[in-house]
Amino acid sequence: MNRTFNRIAASLLGLSSLLLAPGCTHAHADGIVFKNQGDLTWEQMLPELGGDSPRFSILRVDPETQATTLMIEFPKALYIPKHTHRG
Repeated sequence: MNRTFNRIAASLLGLSSLLLAPGCTHAHADGIVFKNQGDLTWEQMLPELGGDSPRFSILRVDPETQATTLMIEFPKALYIPKHTHRG
């Protein structure tokens, strides 16, 4: 795994402290749930790229607000320049 994916994964899992899902491997008292990457259901973001497509997995959807926590995995060949999101 590359460093970008590790940072994204750590950030998304850190923000998903309310994640409660069946099939988790280990749960802490503070509500954080750890899941194996291989147990996630992945979908391609750009199917036309085949195996070079980034892919995502939905980790949690808040039933009240529909806020979604997801994990994105980018292939090594895909470069995303440093940027910010406003909002």
